[in-house]
This record gives sequence, structure tokens and C-alpha cells, in this order.
Amino acid sequence: MSGIALLGMMGTLVLPLLAVAALLVYATISSSERTGLHRGALLARWIGAVAAVVLTIGIVALSLQGTWPSGRLGLGALTGTSLLIGVTALVLAILVGELTLPARSASQRYGLLAPRDSRALVSRPALMNAAVSAIALIAYALFTTAVASPDDQGRPGRSLAHTGVDGFTSGAYGPFPGQWYTVPVLVALGVLALTGIGALVIVARRRPSADPHDLLLRRRSVTSLLGAIAVGTGLTAQVLAMHGLLGFLRVAQPEYQEMVLGVAGTVISVAVAIVGLLSAVLGAVMVCVPAAIARRIPDSANRARTGKPGSRGPAAGTSTPDLPSRAVGAPSDGAEAERAMERLSGPHGQGSPLAGWTAPVREGR
Repeated sequence: MSGIALLGMMGTLVLPLLAVAALLVYATISSSERTGLHRGALLARWIGAVAAVVLTIGIVALSLQGTWPSGRLGLGALTGTSLLIGVTALVLAILVGELTLPARSASQRYGLLAPRDSRALVSRPALMNAAVSAIALIAYALFTTAVASPDDQGRPGRSLAHTGVDGFTSGAYGPFPGQWYTVPVLVALGVLALTGIGALVIVARRRPSADPHDLLLRRRSVTSLLGAIAVGTGLTAQVLAMHGLLGFLRVAQPEYQEMVLGVAGTVISVAVAIVGLLSAVLGAVMVCVPAAIARRIPDSANRARTGKPGSRGPAAGTSTPDLPSRAVGAPSDGAEAERAMERLSGPHGQGSPLAGWTAPVREGR
């Protein structure tokens, strides 16, 4: 039973990795309108995916081969962190790809008049997917930490103890994902979270690009960053659930006093594994084809852009250009101010995306 469960869990662990590879190939042969990725962003994702795989395999191989120093590292405590560390490299690569967008060619700095609040930049499904996978990982790590026991060498959180119903026989199953493994995982998750938050802030505050759909590009970059976090947390949750499931199946037997714990742990482990799998697969789509999730700017942000209630945001590949930028610090006289106001509000009419907008301009000195 345990062997079958292990093979099944390992099979589901491979699915998100295959999904990332297949989606990257699809993004390479498809147009940018379909995927939402410009050339620099696509290249960055390829580099980030390769770096993530190399880091993950390297950490696992060093740990399993015993080349780490003795103690906590020598017993594979860092194997659970390998996926999170690899995905951190992917997050940095996505950020670099975002910064490859060419800036506006002008001698003055420009600032978009379009709003850039969280509703315009963050896709709700993308945020929910990343949050669910992270919460599942944290909750499962805390659960296994609470029920784990020291091993025969006294090392904390490396086994799951069980006692016979007769009260005389006892034993333990290990390795089990207790605090020996979950503490490094939570530390690595914190590093990934801080890196992701920093990347999100940089994307939101970067200088406007020359692309007329700059706001939609930011939204898709944020979607990819959240997708990378979902891939890392989802896969790590699967790894912990895989090892935890084997221990809970061991004690979910009538001859053990911990049978109820074993049954409950089995159900929780399977549920966490399913959540991790679905979140990781959806996260792979968010990373490689963000246009499938962030298809348009949301209604609230688009109403602020157009001044018309009920207008929908532009769909992928058909979005209206972001609002024009205004030069910062550029002097203008009264006549220039009037002409600027007329260009933004007069001749375009009600059907224009600029209708109803007025731009703040500096009065002449």
C-alpha cells in the first residue's frame, strides 16, 4: 500500500514539471498576443526554468550523496527546500525579463496618467492560487511538526511514533516531515516570499515602457510572479505530503493506538497533495502563458481610464493603449496648457478611450 502511494505521489509530482516544459515550448512557437510574453520575457522564463531545475537537482543530489557536512545538512534536511530555492531563481529571472522592456525614447521623464493600484495589477485568480498553495504548505508543515517525534538518536521531528493497543509494543516510522525538515522549508518559504514581494514592488514602480499596453504588461508580469510562487509552494506541499502520507498509512492500523491520527493524517495528506498539484499546474500556466489568466485590465481600472461606467477592460491582444504620459517638470505657458487640455478632452469625442480625461498641467511661470 505504501509503495503504491509513493509511486502515485511521485507521478503527480512530475506533472507540473512536464506542464512547465510543454507550456514553454508552446509559448516559444506561439505569438506574443496569445501568450502575453515579449521576447525578453520569454527568454527570461527559459533561463529561470533551467536555473530552477539545476538548483533543485544540485541541492537534492548533494544531500542524498552525503557530501554535505555532518549533522542537520548531512541528513537531508535541506532537500525540502530545493524546490523553493529553485523557484526563487525563477522569480528573479521573471523580474529581469520584465525590466528588459525598452523605455520611452524622450529627453524627459514620463509618468502614466492611468492608475496602478492593486486592482489593476493583480489578477484575483492568480493571487488566490498563490495564497491557497502557500497556506496549504504552511498548514501541513505545522500539522506534521506537531505530531512528529524524535528519532532513535534524539533528533527532533524525524519520525512518527506509534504504540500498540496492548500498551507494550512501540515503534516509529521515519524519515517523517517533522520540524527537522519543516523548519528549513518555512525559512526557504520566507525567502521566496520576500523575493516575490520585492519583485512585485519593482514591477509596480518600474518606469513606463514604450509598449502602448504597458499597464496590461505589468498585470501579466505580476501574474507570472504569483504563478512561480504557486509552483514552488505547490510542489513543496506535494513533497511533504508524499512523505507524510507514508508515515500516516503506517500508523493507520487497528493494532496501533494512533489509528485515528493515521486515518486523519492520510486524508489530510491526500487533500494537500491534490491542492498542491492543482496549484502547481495552474501556476505553470500563469508563468508561461499569463495572457490566459490576465486577459484584460479589470472593469474598475478601465472605468478610471475611460471615465465611462460599465466599460470592460481590453482583452488580450486587443487592449486599448494606456493613457498618454505627461512629462515631469516640463514648463508650459497658458496656450500650451489649453491645447493639452483640448487634446485630452475635446476632439476625441465620447467614443474615445481618452474621453472625459483631463491632464494636470503646470501653469506658465
